[in-house]
Amino acid sequence: MLPGALESTYERYKHDTAVLSSWLVQTAKRYGYPTPLEVTSGAPKAKSARLKGKARKQMNKTAGGRVNTATSGKRRYEYILAIKDFVPLAEFIATVNRPKPVSIPPRITTTLSRVIRVRKSFSTMLEKEGSAVDVDSDVKHSYFVGILEKVRDVLKPLFGALDLSEMYETVPDTSVNPFSELEVYEPSEAFLNAPDVDITTPDYVPEPEDTMEDAYFAFCALFQDVLSLRSRISRLWNGYKSGSIHLAAVSVAANTTINLVRQMEEDIAPLINKHGGFLRFIHLYFAATCITLGKDYKKTERPSDDINLDTYDIADHCMFSAWQCLDAFRRAHAPGHFQAYNGQFGEYDQSLDSAQLSNRMKYQQDKAALLEILGDITVVALVFKANPCEDEFTRGVRLMLEAGEVPFWVAFAAQIFLDTLRCLQGSNALRPFEEMKVWNSTIADSINTVMAFHREAKLRVKNWPPSNDAILKQLIGVCDFWVDDPIGALKQRRSMPFKPFLFLHRHAMFCGLWIHYVRTTFHESGTIFTMAWGTTLYTGHLYHAMRREALLEAARWDDMELLLALQGANAFFVGGPPRDVERDFKNYCLCMGYSAANWVPPSRQKKGQRPPLASTAGPRSLKTQADVSMRFMQLLGTEQGGGMTTEDVKLILAASQWTETREGDQIVMEKESSTPKPSASSKRKDELKKEEATPAEFVLKLALALQAEVAEVSFDYFSMHITCWSMLESIRKALDGKLRELFAPDYLEDASQLPFVVGYIFMAAARKEVWPGVDPLDLMRMAVPPVMRVIERRGHSIRDKLEKVGIAHVMEGGDDDDETC
Repeated sequence: MLPGALESTYERYKHDTAVLSSWLVQTAKRYGYPTPLEVTSGAPKAKSARLKGKARKQMNKTAGGRVNTATSGKRRYEYILAIKDFVPLAEFIATVNRPKPVSIPPRITTTLSRVIRVRKSFSTMLEKEGSAVDVDSDVKHSYFVGILEKVRDVLKPLFGALDLSEMYETVPDTSVNPFSELEVYEPSEAFLNAPDVDITTPDYVPEPEDTMEDAYFAFCALFQDVLSLRSRISRLWNGYKSGSIHLAAVSVAANTTINLVRQMEEDIAPLINKHGGFLRFIHLYFAATCITLGKDYKKTERPSDDINLDTYDIADHCMFSAWQCLDAFRRAHAPGHFQAYNGQFGEYDQSLDSAQLSNRMKYQQDKAALLEILGDITVVALVFKANPCEDEFTRGVRLMLEAGEVPFWVAFAAQIFLDTLRCLQGSNALRPFEEMKVWNSTIADSINTVMAFHREAKLRVKNWPPSNDAILKQLIGVCDFWVDDPIGALKQRRSMPFKPFLFLHRHAMFCGLWIHYVRTTFHESGTIFTMAWGTTLYTGHLYHAMRREALLEAARWDDMELLLALQGANAFFVGGPPRDVERDFKNYCLCMGYSAANWVPPSRQKKGQRPPLASTAGPRSLKTQADVSMRFMQLLGTEQGGGMTTEDVKLILAASQWTETREGDQIVMEKESSTPKPSASSKRKDELKKEEATPAEFVLKLALALQAEVAEVSFDYFSMHITCWSMLESIRKALDGKLRELFAPDYLEDASQLPFVVGYIFMAAARKEVWPGVDPLDLMRMAVPPVMRVIERRGHSIRDKLEKVGIAHVMEGGDDDDETC
């Protein structure tokens, strides 16, 4: 089911009716309603949403796989109100005049009008298709709508002079959407500014309706959300094509969109299955759309045509062609065998501009593209069991073949695939594949380099035993997985026709997901590696002190500046960047794990010597960042099923600090903090907006949150470690004689203590040890030449690599001046 923090159109409709029911009951009771209500117990609020027994088996079959049970938090209503009680409650409220007539909140009047308007349109929609509508269903529908209209008429004298026409907005008409009257619940400014209704958790819901018309309404509500999501993903892919958003951010958002449709399908599947299943409603939707636009959907130009090609745009709009192709592939599939496309519809040509093609060519290109990729997807889905990154399209094909039918969400996944192909034609067609190759090789090279660096220098520390190298070797293996085209190799072994790298050449979303997976894994392993060695943190301390003391002149260590900006000052320093050498030493010790109690003034210390006190927090280290990116890395595994929780949704809504604006054809990302702060009166509404979102709003927020984290997950901690270790080793060599003279011949016992060199420099600068004729900053000054040499040689390499692959980065200048390009 859809996570509780997200609301589909159908769920919002149900909530609207619950608000109306609860307001009628609560208001009538407040004024002494004398008649007992005919109510029954609804779903207990604490009850699990997990299906059991036959219901769970049916849902598994219908949805094409396991039911997601990790999405608790849906609204539950405690009581079911009989529809026949609506009018008596309204009539009683209308008679109240002590101490004055009841004031109807604007949101209630808006909600009532919206529910009536939405539901009244569906009898005519069904009639357009020409199918026989069940009489009992129609009577029950008319009865409920008549009840709502009667309630509105009874309460109308209490509405005052409220202009209902401005309290809501409807879906704009489109050329191929006969269901444009279906309300999507986009509130107007008047609605947002209206006084709140004191029904935060409605307890009453109307008795359930399960007629054919109710099922059709639920399907159309789902489809309205699907159209909105499809449009959102198309705009994001256009943003990628124009260079305003990164491939991984768009791909994760698109993949998540498919999963959201899957969960929305689960929410209404019991009602839809009772009336023939999703296949019936897809046909109904397609036929109704054709009839509305004056098209004969049964007519074909050639006997071999699957559809009337004059209806190509309608079929594409309704995802009818994608569903047909999937169903044909499913019926032809034989367990244990892989299909090879026979070329019946020609070959998909990525260089063609689909906008310039005839409907017949468009249809043939669509079928060729799907049938070619489905053969490769089947290999990935059924053979590559250890695939750490399974996209929803591939997962859907696997579950479709297991279930023996095409779930609605898998047809949506196929449609998203086709939409993406059309967007990335011509010179953009292979961009995702090329970017994937670059990231695989970049990450593998970085890890191979650091392992070779340690091997040649024979470096080993207690915190990073040899067994930990297996983590790095595994990541190298992941990066190298696609180098030799394993799909093509398997087909070649089985003497099957194949096109090299077709899966990756065509499946842009998978390329982006793979980049996201390897990059987040690279980030996670890199920060863990950095924590174990500690070199980067303490080298950053020394660099800060040298810059503050003006010892480096104009030299700037761009890579360290970037890391300081990404991790933040609090990750490097306790209590902010030190302002003098005394605080340098104190901060160093605190980060090493010694308590601040060691700096209690001598007058307050107990008599006698005491050993240094350890901090309860332990040593400080840099942290794994990018919470949103890391969470979605975990959701990509084959066994995860992509199921998000309500907590995941709230994480994204809270983390997404970026908004999308348009400047002509360009999409511009702006940080929310750069916009004027909201007034106190609007603060609460803004907070509520962040706690809930429509699916389309959520997908945009997710893409922008991932975009904002790209620099964090792309920073090369392994390369930074080599630079920092090389710098400390150069400093040690330059200061070795002086350190032996001032401290002890064995001032370092082994290589793992190399960061202690920074501590000795700070100890001297802070006068913790005083030597005749030695200036406190002498050791720091002696360290300047080796620092300058390393900065000149390696200090910009990470920044340069990121710029080459188009990664935005944040440079020094404080939070208010941070920029993402």
